[in-house]
Amino acid sequence: MVLPFKTFLLLLASTSASASTVLNRGTFASPKTGVKWRYWIEDASVDIDTLRFDVSEMARVGSAGFELLSYQSYGSVQASTGLIVLDPSDFAFGSNRFVNVTASLVQAAIDNNLTIDFTLGPDQGAGVPVLPDDVDMEGMNTELVFGSHFLAPGETFDGPVPQPEIFPFLRFDGTIASANISQMQLVGVIGAQVVDGANTSSARVSLDFDTVQDLTSQVQVSGNSTTISWTPSSNGTNVLLSYFSRRNGYPEARPGFNGPIPNEPGSWGSWVVDHFSPKGVNISTTFIENNILSQQNIGEMLALPGVVQYMWEDSMEYQAQLFWTDAFMERFVERHGYEVNITLPVLHTLPSNAQTQVNQTFDYGTTFNWGKFTEDYQDTLTSLYIDYMSDFSSWSHSIGMTFSNQPAYNFRLDTAASAAIPDTPEIESLGVPTIDGARQLSGGVHLGNHTIFSSETGARPLEANAIRMMELLQDANTQYAGGVNVALLHGFPYSGNYPNTTWPGITTFGYVFADMHGPRMPAWDHYKEYLDYLARTQYALQAGVAKVDIGIYRKGYNIDFTSPPYAGTSQLISSGYTYEYVSPGNLKLPGFETGNASMAQVQSLMSQLVAEPTVVVVDDEDDVPSTLVEMGVLPAVSAEPGSSTLFGVVREVDDDTGTQTAFFFLFNQGTSAINFTLTLNPGFYGSPFVLDPWSGEVAPVILYSNSSSGNISIPGVSLAPSQTVLFAVTSGDSLEGVAVPAGVRIVSADPGVTAVVSNTSTSTSPQVELRSLSSGSKQFITASGESMAANFSLEGEMSQVLTGWQLNVTAWTPPENLSEHQSVLVPQPPVNLTQGLVPWNQIEGLANVSGVGTYVTSFEWNNAVDGAVGLLLDYGEIFHTVKAWLNGQQVTTADPTNPVVDISELVVNGTNVIRVDAASTLLNAINAVPEVETLGQLRVSTSIITANQAYGLISNVTLVPYARVVVPV
Repeated sequence: MVLPFKTFLLLLASTSASASTVLNRGTFASPKTGVKWRYWIEDASVDIDTLRFDVSEMARVGSAGFELLSYQSYGSVQASTGLIVLDPSDFAFGSNRFVNVTASLVQAAIDNNLTIDFTLGPDQGAGVPVLPDDVDMEGMNTELVFGSHFLAPGETFDGPVPQPEIFPFLRFDGTIASANISQMQLVGVIGAQVVDGANTSSARVSLDFDTVQDLTSQVQVSGNSTTISWTPSSNGTNVLLSYFSRRNGYPEARPGFNGPIPNEPGSWGSWVVDHFSPKGVNISTTFIENNILSQQNIGEMLALPGVVQYMWEDSMEYQAQLFWTDAFMERFVERHGYEVNITLPVLHTLPSNAQTQVNQTFDYGTTFNWGKFTEDYQDTLTSLYIDYMSDFSSWSHSIGMTFSNQPAYNFRLDTAASAAIPDTPEIESLGVPTIDGARQLSGGVHLGNHTIFSSETGARPLEANAIRMMELLQDANTQYAGGVNVALLHGFPYSGNYPNTTWPGITTFGYVFADMHGPRMPAWDHYKEYLDYLARTQYALQAGVAKVDIGIYRKGYNIDFTSPPYAGTSQLISSGYTYEYVSPGNLKLPGFETGNASMAQVQSLMSQLVAEPTVVVVDDEDDVPSTLVEMGVLPAVSAEPGSSTLFGVVREVDDDTGTQTAFFFLFNQGTSAINFTLTLNPGFYGSPFVLDPWSGEVAPVILYSNSSSGNISIPGVSLAPSQTVLFAVTSGDSLEGVAVPAGVRIVSADPGVTAVVSNTSTSTSPQVELRSLSSGSKQFITASGESMAANFSLEGEMSQVLTGWQLNVTAWTPPENLSEHQSVLVPQPPVNLTQGLVPWNQIEGLANVSGVGTYVTSFEWNNAVDGAVGLLLDYGEIFHTVKAWLNGQQVTTADPTNPVVDISELVVNGTNVIRVDAASTLLNAINAVPEVETLGQLRVSTSIITANQAYGLISNVTLVPYARVVVPV
């Protein structure tokens, strides 16, 4: 059913789906759906044994794979990311050494049962080594440039066509980075009168569309001379505009120090290919096949099952004044039915990512609805880009791989249409930090029938060596809520030594972005438990197909420039409806046109559509939820009371036996806790389970009510800020090996009462255990409608703050020789925390220390035998990571958004000893060493010096008892 607004925003109430061809996901408790890493090497000078160590470390902490990126001073055209200190001839992408490194990494991935995503080039992977003399060939990055010449009233023109403004690309040190391109191809020459009263010195000058003349056919070419004679027909001020296409020689990686050597591709420099032409694909694929895949059995190793996932390209961060390609004019006519030349004057009004902007642009003011021209340009460019991605995907399949990239990022391209093309689309939490932003792509991902939607996650600005685990998880959960189901963590740098680089090792992006994960970080040994949480969450999010309530019909260009309309303010969210954005490109609809030939047809079709009984026209978006309810279209997930910060994702699995299972991921994006009754609408009759991604436990939900339609209402759900929860509903008799407890259920209970399945010592039949944080008699109602009471007792136990802590910190300090990358671990004197738990920076001698703090204390307990009183451990607040043991047994890692864990099964009667290891980031130790540098760049020379952080256990740790009563139902 379709609900068009008066604003012509079209809502399609629908279920969108993606292919359910995920390989073996393992089990929820032991998933094979772990996170991946962006793995940076500066270049191929790396030590092979260190590479193997790095890959083994990724595997050790529960990762699934990695994307290889040869950094080569990533982004060096503009960003101060450090110097290239070794000759690229020997170590750049495509060199003999690089081939050897690639082979070693593929073998290391095989040895550690990880996948490797193979980069299409250095840096972002947008180009490959090309001899500088060949950068001007078709298939290399192309731009449209223009020149202008104003004519006073009555003046004529006779001479060379106006020459364009051309800007070289500069490195951050001021040297020219772009290839030396001299050739240009004339695209068109336009003459027009300036509108009356316009200032010809202003940054934007309006032209009178009715006076536009296409003068291209009048151009005279003789040798290197291109001239034109023009006498304007009007008496006003006129302008002559000339447009040229040219390869702009945008550099992806720097050439060798001594210039190009024909047989050494590492010396050539890598240059961006044309992303709007199959010839650009051919340049990249030919180089990769001839120079890498055919060498050292790399292609054969990558073809082994489970080794490689993707031929992969990062975000498109190369530049042009206005992107163009040789086939653009022909494609434009095919899609829109008119010649492109009359649009040329307004195209440079589109936002550009070029390093230097032109001083003056033109438009048609109010004389014509010229937005149609920029729309048609973007539509045409998108169609060419889709062909580029499709060709890369086809080639990847031909060599036994698949294709992944970050589609339509930074460019004026149809976002949702582009997201439907790569086998695995990828975004990034840096450029697409909002849920609504990610949904600009997720609609295309799902309508493109793709199983996986990944995100480069955690690249927070100004947090190099400083990102907290809570922040990393928050970024991942936000991306999940937008439809992502694989977190590609940013990032893992090569952990070995490198020239002109001190301890703690290579730091990418000139200290700007988080983070330098890996064994250099004190918390690294804690990562597995947190990554297991992400893996289990991804296990649910990769199940079956995506189910989305509403598709919002919208054609949007560029994630950055055209924000979606709601961005978290929608009434749809508060009402529980999930939605995502759908482009006409996803529906294979024709492009826009200049004239009105199709307008009458569209209006007629819309009239027919709104006359259908299943279609309702609403005045405002706020009216949509109530209208949907009136029509019987209910959200898959809803809360009472409603919340504008609660986001849901639904995945559904239909197995061969006819069993249906729906997984529900919920995320509180807000800054305040929310408490609500949750209603799940799976669309079938089933039994609910709750899945704990921290412990791997799957447990039946016992306290819930259901309706005749199959809806399930679960009271007492609470989510802290940034907290998530996973539910599932199955029509089968078990989930993940846990049986549905037939007939064991209560439908309501007094506030504060929770329920779990329990087996008694005298019976194997499941029973209900009720729990409460307070004593007294509390009422509950069974599924049969019987009202009952349970008496709760805390047996005299009260909450207690743990005291008597002894702290032993192992400091991670720089080595005496700063050119070594490994930290020296130095035990600090023990500290008796008689003043209670305080951050390290409030403890003498620990203010500038990073490392791991071991906290030990003990407490007495008297209720372990009969189990009448359970016990919770509440950390209060976790700064970064913790790992705890009670009586020598490891405690389940606490969710940092709500750091409370149940330790009832680990306590003993009498004295209990608890140990908590709290790890820090490396920031405070780095702040104390001003000589730290990476790639020849001193950290103190940047403006990115973050203040010291407050490490350790920073809040009271409290024991919280709860009463337990087993009741018959």
